[in-house]
Amino acid sequence: MGQQRHKGSQNKAAVTPQSTCPYCGYTFNRASGITGASNPSPGDFTLCIKCGGAMMFNDDLTVHVLTRKDEAEIGAVMMADIQRVGQIIREVRKGGT
Repeated sequence: MGQQRHKGSQNKAAVTPQSTCPYCGYTFNRASGITGASNPSPGDFTLCIKCGGAMMFNDDLTVHVLTRKDEAEIGAVMMADIQRVGQIIREVRKGGT
């Protein structure tokens, strides 16, 4: 028996080392992409699915809080998008939108 997935689901979650969100303490060991590629690489950003906090993958695929250098490399437009999506996650978690 295989693992069931919802119809239309394109992405499979990649297994990552266990990490803890530095913002809310949520523990996770999976990551998935929104553009088709679901295996994270060092330097990729991610958002906590519980609190929307923005993080970046380390060389060992654990995560850290985005530094100013990380934010500069990501760029202002992408950072604004990241912050918007993080806000949406927080609103959905609170029962908003």
